[in-house]
Amino acid sequence: AQAHPATHVIVVDDGSDDDSLAVLERFGERIEVVAKANGGQASALNAGLERCRGDVVMFLDADDFLRPGIAAAVAAAFAANPAVVQVQYRLEVVDADGNPTGALNPPAHIALPGGDLRRAKLTFPFDVVHAGGTTGNAYRIDALRDLAPIPEREFARCADWYLVHLIPLFGEVVALDGVGGAYRVHGANSYAPQVPVLDLGRVHQTVEYAAATRGEIHRVAEERGIELPYASIRSVSALGNRLISLALDPERRFKYLGRLPE
Repeated sequence: AQAHPATHVIVVDDGSDDDSLAVLERFGERIEVVAKANGGQASALNAGLERCRGDVVMFLDADDFLRPGIAAAVAAAFAANPAVVQVQYRLEVVDADGNPTGALNPPAHIALPGGDLRRAKLTFPFDVVHAGGTTGNAYRIDALRDLAPIPEREFARCADWYLVHLIPLFGEVVALDGVGGAYRVHGANSYAPQVPVLDLGRVHQTVEYAAATRGEIHRVAEERGIELPYASIRSVSALGNRLISLALDPERRFKYLGRLPE
């Protein structure tokens, strides 16, 4: 239902065991369907990217949706500046039935950053505000192909971490005003809880995602000849998660630190 006239829709069915493929058949030639064995989010995004023919890619999670005008707004932002590699926008939070909860992701009082974010991403990447998940971002396909493929083992369930933290190393970021789509919270989300609670499993998960992303940031910076401001990445939020993990589950720290205590 996008207002932009040149939109190519690719749907990747990542080994679903319900009636998804039967539903997709009803759309006929209006969409391109890619059916594959289950491999996780990174594998699905890689499979879709291989078939993209446009200039800009918008990855849409299956349980989210986009507002009809967002593709046109995104296309205009990319056309206005060839140095832009990422466009981000807020999402409204909706419940399982698609009803708005009144919340935004990220919240309205938190500014979405734009411009040249390379130094921030090399210094404190996990403290930089970014649009929600996969759905709140659009990418220039040339930059995506320079970065691809997304490592499928390390980012099987968190491919958006890889994209939002690494793409800014390739160019500028634009933050659009307004809301571009909806993030659906239904109780079975991989990463967003319905209520703000301390979930130690999510803390461990975040530490692991940050560790994998940190290594990729260093790799891409080296490949592109970008000098690191400091020898190591500094992040308040990453440090906080590691301290929580250490305090509540000290046995897990050996995996993160890679060594035993003296």
